[in-house]
Amino acid sequence: NETDCFYQDENERDEPISLPLCSKYLLIASFCASHNPPSTDRRYFVKFHGKEKRSDARERRAELSAEQREADAKAVDLQRIKCIYLALTELYPVKGIDMNVDINAQ
Repeated sequence: NETDCFYQDENERDEPISLPLCSKYLLIASFCASHNPPSTDRRYFVKFHGKEKRSDARERRAELSAEQREADAKAVDLQRIKCIYLALTELYPVKGIDMNVDINAQ
């Protein structure tokens, strides 16, 4: 189908794919959930989670393991994606846009 942007060559498209803002937040939430372990959710998605000091050696290990996991996405629960989505909408609100939509209906 020529009108379907997923089957067209990137050079043939006149303009980039445009998504609604809620969909962008949901896409980011699903990426974060599938590429980060649940133990890091508090650090990344809570405003006042407390400081966590890390040694230089731990930082280097984290960088190496992040490079190894970079391409590996994990399966995650929908509930975790929803929680991250809600945390992102609270951390980065957009004026004039109600981000509290029912994502179950999507």
